[in-house]
Amino acid sequence: MPKRSPSASDTLYALSSSLMDSLRGSVHAVLGVEKVVHDHAAVARIREAMMAIHGEAGLEHNPHLHRQIASTQDAEGLWYARAELYADLCQLHDETHAVRCLESLLPLFQGSLPSSLLKTRTPGAGARGPSLAGQWLPRRRKP
Repeated sequence: MPKRSPSASDTLYALSSSLMDSLRGSVHAVLGVEKVVHDHAAVARIREAMMAIHGEAGLEHNPHLHRQIASTQDAEGLWYARAELYADLCQLHDETHAVRCLESLLPLFQGSLPSSLLKTRTPGAGARGPSLAGQWLPRRRKP
């Protein structure tokens, strides 16, 4: 199969990606943000784990989120996608299940994100852990 020559859009994408990486590195250096190495294999493991947690039910319930997770190419983007994943899991299952699932992802993010970002709390987990609202409200409702 003959090699395809790079198109102008490929070149522009590579240039803009390089420029963004350089700009991000400069801003992080000024702010004193810890530098982490971008590891494509680690990001792929995180992505696969998130898609497995979202599952078939999640794909049917929120295909947009499933596509977003599948197309995100960096650990930071996947880190921020956890909030929407949490909301979906709460709707499909319950809050306790959602918190457990997101906490199971934490070891995968180690080394892929600055430690300061990893200290942010899991969506839905307050200072005392997940709320009991999902367990309390159904008992209060009358048939």
